Amino acid sequence: MKSGKRICWIDWAKTYAIILVVWAHISPILHDEIFLFHMPLFFMISGFLYRKKDRREELMSILWSLVIPYLLYNIFYLLPLPHGGGYEQGYIINFLLGNQEKLGFLMRPLWFIVALAVMRLICVTHIDLWIVGIISLLLSIMLSCTSSPENDYFQLRTMVLCMPFFVAGYYLKLLDALRYTAKINKIVLIICAALFFIAIIILAGDQSINVFRNNVGNNILTFYIVTFSLSFISMTLCSILFNRRSKIVETLSQGTLLILATHLIIFWKIPKLPIPDILQQLCSLVIVMLISYLLIVLSERYCPILIGKRKKKE
Repeated sequence: MKSGKRICWIDWAKTYAIILVVWAHISPILHDEIFLFHMPLFFMISGFLYRKKDRREELMSILWSLVIPYLLYNIFYLLPLPHGGGYEQGYIINFLLGNQEKLGFLMRPLWFIVALAVMRLICVTHIDLWIVGIISLLLSIMLSCTSSPENDYFQLRTMVLCMPFFVAGYYLKLLDALRYTAKINKIVLIICAALFFIAIIILAGDQSINVFRNNVGNNILTFYIVTFSLSFISMTLCSILFNRRSKIVETLSQGTLLILATHLIIFWKIPKLPIPDILQQLCSLVIVMLISYLLIVLSERYCPILIGKRKKKE
């Protein structure tokens, strides 16, 4: 299952999740279905990968892997360059306060980094995560009765909505839950595939579901049940099906932060081809992932902070 310290199937799960993100942003096909769970899946994976550290080590990890990349990417998009960025009144204060909804379209995917950083800061308090998860769940249910805020500073409301997924991922690893499902491969595979499609059918077509904007459809309990199911099933399937190391997948997995931050600008620069829309969208997906792969390789060698890593000491 592992290659060194890496968990091979987690690399596949992260790559699968980031492909879903890119596809949902460039194509209307399966858009609503993907929006049901693609970001909650990312939070669940993040929780699975989280390990408790001492306070100073955790704060430094948050700074280098999340805060500094967030600042660099936002500053890049504020520059009046041909990439499509640019400054507007209020952008500086909103990006410093993590209020991504009020920033340019290219900058909005960075909301995930803000929410994850706040989650990790909460973990620094060393409060039992199951308590944090229950409080977040109850707060989300209460807040679902109110309208979405015009401003979401530091993505606090979004963080509350998504914290249960992070906590669930943490306890999936702590309890080694996926190892038990892997023991009954074929049965679990069939059940998961069936549940996956059933879950999608329940909420498919509900265009109001968007965790970034705190939209959870008509019923938050149904949202949580379906979204938890889809995220867990996705991780289970990856743990069963993908245990073989792939250098390409490993590289894409290491660079999901970069892909999240740059995929929209790459997509915008792809010319329209004289082919059917579905082929155009598939070509765009392939091009985005290829360019992203090259950028990740270059970043890893020359500027690892862009993928949330510090330069290794010689």
